[in-house]
Order: sequence, then structure tokens, then C-alpha cells
Amino acid sequence: MYSVQLEKEQLNELNRLARDPATKPRTRQRLEMVRLRAMGHSMVQIGAAFGVTPRCVRKWVKAYLAGGYGALEDKPHPGRRSELTPEHLHALRAMVAEGNRGWSAPQLAAWLREERGITISACRLRVHLRRAGLSYKRTRTHVKDKRDREEVLMVAVEHETHKRGPMPS
Repeated sequence: MYSVQLEKEQLNELNRLARDPATKPRTRQRLEMVRLRAMGHSMVQIGAAFGVTPRCVRKWVKAYLAGGYGALEDKPHPGRRSELTPEHLHALRAMVAEGNRGWSAPQLAAWLREERGITISACRLRVHLRRAGLSYKRTRTHVKDKRDREEVLMVAVEHETHKRGPMPS
């Protein structure tokens, strides 16, 4: 059983850190576990209060005793770094700013693949573009806007003629 004996200033520091808005929720929960253990609550009681196992409580109490507050903080969760560098975003920004055409995210992803050798999905590219504050122009997919008005009118008149039948003489 790990016993936690805290001095008055240590307890005040834990209280301050637990109330600090900059403290992450998981770290705050771990601080509370240590505080409750220092007040004499059992590992089982603390675990039940937080919905974790007594083993988990023991782990964090032991970590605090060994390394202090720093041992309770979350470690970074590194992932794979994106191939899309700030230089590539700058090139995208310059290309879109030319304004001679509209772009869709799949088209921008294809351009990056062809010109820069970067494979990134359109969905992920949208996230990067949004983070960078870069807006792009989406192309219209409607063929309706590209039709010749006179031809559309002729087809409509012809269609009405066929609906009514031949004109009586």
C-alpha cells in the first residue's frame, strides 16, 4: 500500500494545479487521485470515484511519489508527420491566388502528387488548407450553366410542339 504524506505547501500546490485552467483534464484527474490518497481514502474508493481500477490509481500515486507533478502529465502523442510542408502550402497559395481557374480539393491533391510528388487525400488536404487559412475555389459541376441559351430555347419549343401534337392546318 502506497502512503502519501503531503506537507501543507505540497497540498496547496496540488490544489492550485487542480484548479488551474491550463491543467489538462486527465492530469487534473490524476492530481485528484493523489490528493484523495493523501486524505486517507483507499485505492478501491478512489478508483470507484473515478471509474478506474485500483491498479490504475496505484500507478499514478506511485508515479507522483517518484517524480512529482511532472510524472502525472500526459506524454506527447506523436503521429506521423505530414509530407505537406509550409513550402508546399505556400506553393498552393500562390497557385490558387493566380485566379485563372477554380480548384477542387481532389484537383489540388492531384496537382501536389504530379508536381511535388506528395500523396495526400483530398479530405486530409482540406484539413490542412483550413488550418492554414487558405480558401480555394470549387469548380461548378453543373453542366446547366454551360449550355447555349438559344439551343435550350429551341429544344424547349420543339418539346412543347411534340407534346401538343402537330399544328392543325
